[in-house]
Amino acid sequence: MPIPLISAMLRRGARGYLVHGAFDPPELLRAVLAVAGGQGWLSPVAASAVASALREQAARERAERERVERERAHRDRYGLTEREREVLELVCRGMSNASVAGRLGLTEKTVKNHLNHVFTKLGARNRTEAVVRWTGSE
Repeated sequence: MPIPLISAMLRRGARGYLVHGAFDPPELLRAVLAVAGGQGWLSPVAASAVASALREQAARERAERERVERERAHRDRYGLTEREREVLELVCRGMSNASVAGRLGLTEKTVKNHLNHVFTKLGARNRTEAVVRWTGSE
């Protein structure tokens, strides 16, 4: 059963889908009449596949929301200011102090000050420890 194909067709406006070999002539007639009348029609096999795909998508979305919430809770425990978070996120991407300063419109000294506050709040001795603690890689 080509679930991605069915889902793609429905997203693009198809109002019905019958699985080849899984319907009889009376069902074909009911489906054609229903779609011609503006209704939708999915054969039981197609409906089951689409329902399964929707459940799987919902589970993936729920897992992603839970992951984001766990990450947010992990990061909130450190009490960083918004600017400290911005600086640290750029450091996590591998940017130098000078690059961070340029990106945020700060002086390099200000970036260093923010990082020193970050180190204190995270209990880190250096950039690497701060990144590890912030990203939860420890």
